[in-house]
Amino acid sequence: MSTDAVVEWIVCAIIAGMISDRRNNGFVNGLVIGVLLNIFGVIIVMCHRPGHPRPPKGLVVVKCPRCNTVQDVPGNQPQFECWQCHLVKPVRTAVQS
Repeated sequence: MSTDAVVEWIVCAIIAGMISDRRNNGFVNGLVIGVLLNIFGVIIVMCHRPGHPRPPKGLVVVKCPRCNTVQDVPGNQPQFECWQCHLVKPVRTAVQS
């Protein structure tokens, strides 16, 4: 493998990681895809659907089990009420992974 090919592989991996991070899918995820698939990895990362934005400090992202609405709620409260369907559930059972 030539030096140019290695440099191209590294550049594609870093570009895929940066694109993935800007789309809220994680730098490492994009980096791995870029390393494994080179330029095709960059294309795949560009076409991948954006992830959910990170919640502000002190909040957690929860997904309502009834209507699938994603929302930020304080992490220290025991339960939350969905703003869309008004279902009340414990925060622990609805936290996004």
